[in-house]
Amino acid sequence: MAEENFRVRKGITVDGTGDSSIAGNLGIGTTSPGKTLDVAGDIGLTGDIYVAQTKKIYFDSTDTYIGADADTVEDLH
Repeated sequence: MAEENFRVRKGITVDGTGDSSIAGNLGIGTTSPGKTLDVAGDIGLTGDIYVAQTKKIYFDSTDTYIGADADTVEDLH
């Protein structure tokens, strides 16, 4: 079977309890995602955000971030 683009025009609902995956970048509110998950707009969140050790959460620039490392619980830069 030939590969074709998959497009949803009105919405998509995924039912089930299994795992799902997407290869490549996923854009929400954007047609050209530049990251694994690229969201253009506000995010509503009711759970926690887990960040892997030595990773950072950046705010508006590369020099303002929250990071954690093996020596400290939390560093605010």
